[in-house]
Amino acid sequence: MEANNNSKKEEIVDVRSLVEAVSAEDTDGAPLYTVESLCMRCHQNGITKFLLTLIPHFRKILLSAFECPHCGERNNEVQFAGEIQARGCCYRLEIPSGEPKMLDRQVVKSESATIKGGGWSSIKPKGTHGCGLWKGIMSGRDFIFQHVELVAGKGDRILFWHDIWCGETSLKTLFPVLFSCSSNKSASIESLLSRPVGGEERVWNFSFIRDFIDWEMDEVLNFFTLIHSKIPSHEGPDVMRWTLRQHGRFDAKSFYHALIGKINIQFPWKAIWWVKAPRRVAFFVWTAAWGKILTCNNLMRRGYTMAGWCCMCRSGWETGEHLLIHCVMASDLWYVVLRSFGVCWVFPNRILDLLSGWYNSFGKHDSKVWNLVLLCLMWTVWRERNQRTFEDEEHSNTKHIELFFGLLFDLARVWGLTPMHSLADFVASLCFSCIPNSVTV
Repeated sequence: MEANNNSKKEEIVDVRSLVEAVSAEDTDGAPLYTVESLCMRCHQNGITKFLLTLIPHFRKILLSAFECPHCGERNNEVQFAGEIQARGCCYRLEIPSGEPKMLDRQVVKSESATIKGGGWSSIKPKGTHGCGLWKGIMSGRDFIFQHVELVAGKGDRILFWHDIWCGETSLKTLFPVLFSCSSNKSASIESLLSRPVGGEERVWNFSFIRDFIDWEMDEVLNFFTLIHSKIPSHEGPDVMRWTLRQHGRFDAKSFYHALIGKINIQFPWKAIWWVKAPRRVAFFVWTAAWGKILTCNNLMRRGYTMAGWCCMCRSGWETGEHLLIHCVMASDLWYVVLRSFGVCWVFPNRILDLLSGWYNSFGKHDSKVWNLVLLCLMWTVWRERNQRTFEDEEHSNTKHIELFFGLLFDLARVWGLTPMHSLADFVASLCFSCIPNSVTV
């Protein structure tokens, strides 16, 4: 008996034989189809048999059996063959009148989220389906609701104990003893308000499962003192109000500022984007101000192996501040430019500080040529650096000065910032037209 039982357990059901058996027994059913198909083992033609049959009180299934007469490969498969409804499924739920508890029943389980309470939000997804897009969206729900308040009207969509509608904390947190003694912990505001006969205003109507002890009376007194002043003044629909705006409507700008915090970052954007300069030049200076231009130190952070010295002076470490401000070649160019304007200045260490101190400075608040100087000079130094790095060509300091003033003159002429028609006259007029008097800082 034991041997027979083991042999029955180890018996393997052959779907091909089952297909033929079902086809022989089911005389009124669908016929047995036989087609040629490619064998994935020997790449010769084999035979696949299909049979569509019905499992009583369940659904239709498709039995298939493949056999290759050349190599003996066999493959069996069972598939569902029921048709998908063209327009989906429709569920109709009828709720008897006078039974609000029926609304608490869960009818359909969603794979993404489940609505709770008055429908203001959904429950965080759990299980394997909670690892996708909806889980990422719901991860920020708690932070959003820190800036949301519920304004009660009729009260049918606000849960009395759970929702935050009476201050900055839910009532179940403020009064845990009363919440534990409440006869209906999921009650809405509307269900706890009643209108006396002949009365115009609604009043609270609470019920608890036990009487309160003497040392609990202080909490009971504080509870009724707070609740008495929180009766909704109107019976309109309940609304959700965004507290970061006075008008109460949500906008992305206010939420963005809430996400980044209240850190006030002073960035001299006017010194870049309000200057009449080509966009690629302005974008380069903006990138340099954030320390993101592709100097040697930034390239080495990205995993590149190279010598980190500056190709301009061949002595210092190439960073954005060193290349554009403190390098010997850049310092000489800055000195010549400032001398042409009659200015003596001690340079700051950072590009951000340089931009902040440059824009409309030295007593001239309408000098557009002066504001253009900084962008042209940094662009000239960057172009020289790239030419030495990629083309192995080096210009003299005199050539650097000529290239800078030529670029400044061309941009000033294009934007109509100077009436001069020659480069020599333009350079000679800088000290007098842009800054009237010499300034020393």
